[in-house]
Amino acid sequence: MLTRRRYFNAICAVLYVLLGLPAAAQVDKRSVIEGGKRVGTYELGKKWSAYEKVLGTPSKTQQSENAENARLVVYKQYGMGFFVKKDLVNGMYVDSPLFVTVEGVRVGMPSSGVEKAYGAPERVDDRYVRYPEKGLAFYFDKGKVTHIYVFDREERDLASGDRRIVPGSRVGGIQLGTSLDFVLKQWKNPTRRGPLPSKKGAELWSYQRHGVIVVAYEGRVDGVWIFNPEFRTGKEIHVGSARNEVVAAYGKADRKEEEMEIYSKLGLGFLYKENGKVGQIMVLETE
Repeated sequence: MLTRRRYFNAICAVLYVLLGLPAAAQVDKRSVIEGGKRVGTYELGKKWSAYEKVLGTPSKTQQSENAENARLVVYKQYGMGFFVKKDLVNGMYVDSPLFVTVEGVRVGMPSSGVEKAYGAPERVDDRYVRYPEKGLAFYFDKGKVTHIYVFDREERDLASGDRRIVPGSRVGGIQLGTSLDFVLKQWKNPTRRGPLPSKKGAELWSYQRHGVIVVAYEGRVDGVWIFNPEFRTGKEIHVGSARNEVVAAYGKADRKEEEMEIYSKLGLGFLYKENGKVGQIMVLETE
């Protein structure tokens, strides 16, 4: 009599044959997703030309929307896609329930199962969430997982990745509420450090090289201030944007303090220079 595991493996083997998955994928752990590492036998950082010989002609190839100077190579018949830069695999995704993460998450599961497995994510938008330190991301439709993405873990640089400013949530890989130990592990000691006059016990940790100031309070990231123009909000506002562009994007601020304008319900603030352009962007807890 077959055990449940053997029965499941037998079913998977049949499905792989029916789907025409290459023999190279029919090995142990062929369906396991390891964040920041691999999908089955396909690993990040490996030469694409070797995998292409196994996989054959793709369903389509196009310029990647998420990775600069990279192309997306899609194999619909296998439920996989590869992000290729030069001749290296620097990202992958699956949209087939045959694949499952080490923690048991697969396509078709409800979004609540993702947070149960990994905790609170970085929310890029209502449908897309990321776990940079785990090298995983998930896309949802109608409350269920439709795509699982695997990419290089971003622990090496908190400011790496999409350079996105998410009001009330994060800047790049720096999430509000993150332990300061995590920041220190990645960026070490700040270039400058001093008290935040408006909040007793809070400190400003300035990382000049990254163009980021971390507001430290009670052992956690309480806010993030950006003076690096490479970071942008979802409405394409960045350091250097004109005040009228900010107003067109977000409307009138609900609080103003000298040259600072705060959108407290969004968790967003702007400090303007004398020329009326944004000098710093602040990501804060929403009120």
